Amino acid sequence: MEALSLSLNHGVTVLTGPNMGGKSVAMRTIGLQIILNQCGFLLPVKSAVLPLFNFVRVVAGEHEQVASGLSSFAGEMKRLGEVLSLTEAAIFLDEPMRGTQPEWGERTTRQFIAYCQKWKKSNLTFLVTHFHIPQDIDCQKRLRMAGWKKKRWETVLQEKGQNIEWLQQALVQAFSYVLEEDDGEQEDHEVQMQ
Repeated sequence: MEALSLSLNHGVTVLTGPNMGGKSVAMRTIGLQIILNQCGFLLPVKSAVLPLFNFVRVVAGEHEQVASGLSSFAGEMKRLGEVLSLTEAAIFLDEPMRGTQPEWGERTTRQFIAYCQKWKKSNLTFLVTHFHIPQDIDCQKRLRMAGWKKKRWETVLQEKGQNIEWLQQALVQAFSYVLEEDDGEQEDHEVQMQ
């Protein structure tokens, strides 16, 4: 388990990283601290300075609305439209645009970030995505889950284990759940198994 230590400001914070990297868990942990603070509870943290928000919203998971005749993607667009109308809000978005074609989803996510950063600066928006968000897309903060560490993996592979327990331990050793500042460059997360 890795401790989270970060400072967030109003504007858009983007968190990227590989599958199984802990992005959604990190987002939910931060969101839960904000909700607990909103309700006046003591927080299970060493220290925190949190403002109060007019609204706290999470857009995550399945958005299909069968009764309304909306597909998953249309339901998500409806929810995103609703959160865009909010001010002084904490908004958490878990992999938006995943219900559409990847190229279109990536382009739309970039546009969404740019819009929120320019026009919704009173909100704290925390967006988790697999999409590559280049440096030319302005946002308050860029983070990434460290994920696969190629050098760690290569070192572990040299040990040449023989069973499933060894493989499970090797995977744990080769993966890092640390939050890092993201420079906007695309990472090579591909791992070669021999």
